[in-house]
Amino acid sequence: MLLDTIKADFKTARLARDAQASALLSSLIGEAEKQIVGNPKITTDSQRDEIVLNTVKKFIDGAKEMIETGASRPELVAQSKAEIEILDGYRPKQMSEDELRAAIGAFKDGNPGAKIGQYMGWLKATYAGQYDGAMAQRLVKEAAV
Repeated sequence: MLLDTIKADFKTARLARDAQASALLSSLIGEAEKQIVGNPKITTDSQRDEIVLNTVKKFIDGAKEMIETGASRPELVAQSKAEIEILDGYRPKQMSEDELRAAIGAFKDGNPGAKIGQYMGWLKATYAGQYDGAMAQRLVKEAAV
């Protein structure tokens, strides 16, 4: 389970006295656990991992926003870049546009006449967290025509 990996990395960061990593991972663990505990419908490890991945993405988006808005404060930009580097280690490898196009093509070959929602549902079930949603939607619209 991804949360267990993050907790182990948090302990390692604390023992190494890495203040930035331990603070970041502590916040990440707290936010993810709050969402998991607050939702009784989450019962499987894959559901928990999806929540954790969404939380990681949210933290990365926040760090990217800080880089954009904090350009006048180089220390904040450097800190945010370091946070993104730490957090990226918990995300699955992102599919390239060509890989995503090939996956969508394979689905189309096996499911002629499928609707956009069917494509997107299949992508989420098969490749959750491994692709950019906007890019997937664009490619699915091209394929579904």
